[in-house]
Amino acid sequence: MCIRDRSIFRAHAAKYETEFMEDLESLGIKPPDVLTRVTEYVETVEAFIQQICDNGFGYESEGSVYFDTAAFMRSGHDYCKLVPQPSAEALAEGEGALVAEGKRKSDRDFALWKNSKPGEPYWESRWGRGRPGWHIECSAMAGDILGANMDIHTGGSDLKFPHHDNELAQSEACYGCSQWVNYFLHAGRLNIDGLKMSKSLKNFTTIRSTLNVFSARQLRIMFVSQKWNSTMMYDEETMEVARGRERKLRSYFGNIRAAIREQGYKGYQRWDDTDKVLAGVVAEVREKVHAALLDNLDCSKALLALLELVNECNKYMDSAKMPKALLLRKAAEYVTRILTIFGIVESPAPDGVGFAEDVPVPEAAALLDQLCAIRSQVRELARTKQEPSSFRQALEAVGHGAAGEGNSTMPLDQPGQAAVHFPRVIRGLTEEFCAEVSKSLSDEGDGAAHGAILGLCDNLRDKTLPQAGVSLEDRGDRASIWRLDDAATLVSEIAKAKAQKSNKDSGAQVEKEIKRLKQNIAKHKKDVEKLEAGKVAPTELYKIGEHAGNYSAWDAKGIPTADKEAAPINKGQLKKMQKNWSVQKKLFDDRQAKGGDAAVAELTHKISEAEAALEKLKTQ
Repeated sequence: MCIRDRSIFRAHAAKYETEFMEDLESLGIKPPDVLTRVTEYVETVEAFIQQICDNGFGYESEGSVYFDTAAFMRSGHDYCKLVPQPSAEALAEGEGALVAEGKRKSDRDFALWKNSKPGEPYWESRWGRGRPGWHIECSAMAGDILGANMDIHTGGSDLKFPHHDNELAQSEACYGCSQWVNYFLHAGRLNIDGLKMSKSLKNFTTIRSTLNVFSARQLRIMFVSQKWNSTMMYDEETMEVARGRERKLRSYFGNIRAAIREQGYKGYQRWDDTDKVLAGVVAEVREKVHAALLDNLDCSKALLALLELVNECNKYMDSAKMPKALLLRKAAEYVTRILTIFGIVESPAPDGVGFAEDVPVPEAAALLDQLCAIRSQVRELARTKQEPSSFRQALEAVGHGAAGEGNSTMPLDQPGQAAVHFPRVIRGLTEEFCAEVSKSLSDEGDGAAHGAILGLCDNLRDKTLPQAGVSLEDRGDRASIWRLDDAATLVSEIAKAKAQKSNKDSGAQVEKEIKRLKQNIAKHKKDVEKLEAGKVAPTELYKIGEHAGNYSAWDAKGIPTADKEAAPINKGQLKKMQKNWSVQKKLFDDRQAKGGDAAVAELTHKISEAEAALEKLKTQ
């Protein structure tokens, strides 16, 4: 059956085009400047092919047109720049049905225009009915928009040959140039649970199904955490790391804002040694991030440097006698700026610190400060078993009694935002808390009232505020601090923490955790040692280090064939060298497959975090 109505094919493509554009938006990816469809460029494609033929690099065969690779190379051009020696299997797999018919001058020649079979879509051309070849459409459309040269061309690593090599050849043949693209950026493939994503392996997933489980930000953190040009892993472990890093960043930005609210800029501002150390860390991290991005856009290493700064800022806020708000703001603004470049921060907060959704309107922030202050005061009164009159004075000071002004159960009229963005909700939470405290004073005896009020304070911290997207942290003798966060995550974490607390013996659990951390540290150190052992390429093994100067000749693999006196290597030595060479090759290949320096940096970061957690447990 011959389908002549092209709208059928267009409707089929449009369905997936629409889904693709919607997926880009869901992932927070900016739309392209130009949307190109080959069906709208067929005349341009035909003219492009004709120019190649006019220049002597194309020929017609049985209604199809092929690129003449031999003529191209005879003219002084290089063919297969990206994969200089492709195998016959790679060529056959790459071209497939496009070369199944027609007589070609060489097996390396590829289709520019393909004679259409019955039932296939076709366009009339000077060569008869047909359709563009696989590679030609990209060259023709890119050339129409960008001209005879482009700076950066991206794509998957599996497209180097034949697609990108053939794009280069046909574009150089058309434009008469020797370099159509200045730089290629080839991304690594995505592995699902350690295997290449494939329907046959039943590990195929879609963007939409993934976004039902993880947020676009978590996915972006997962990708940024791995080198863009290496094989990327998507599994529960990598996503758990991404979730943890998102939590760490949100907590960090919230703590910074809390410190700025608490410290302000009016107190004593002269830097002491602790302040100077943190300022030095900020400068050092900026250098590390810059160096990482200069090194082939190594975003994974840059992200590790930012997390290092986050850790140091958290330590500083815990240990400094008087943390400097301006210094903390400087660090947080820098982290925010780089994360914004990476797309992890979609839109910075108005104050330049962290995620916009974690900043309440000013009125709500003031009301949260008031709620936390009255809770702290009431909590301290209950803890020290004060008289009911002291509680009533505290409640009257915040105007308790204006019932009805607030409403903590009001419907949300801004979908997707936490309830804390609504000042009336916070006012309602304050009213309810004060009313419950007052009721406890009336219903309970003095001794029982103190316990009930402490319970109300815990409930506000562990249940009421988390449901509104507010994390409240008690800090001993220091003032409690609040920060905004994802309500579902807060509720889940609190429930998980309570379950763990009720189901474990604290001492045994600590010992178990210490043992686990020690095992992880030992494993990671062993992995680092193995990766470092694979740093030397097998071809260089017997040319550097302890072997430098010991040999005068080597074979193609780098195995010595003669000592420094030009005497042949005896069979016994050669056998041992070959064995050592094989071991080094495996170490080197494993290192490359796992990401090289980025993998070492990642493991070093994990060791540092595990050692910090271990030290904290030991001091408890």
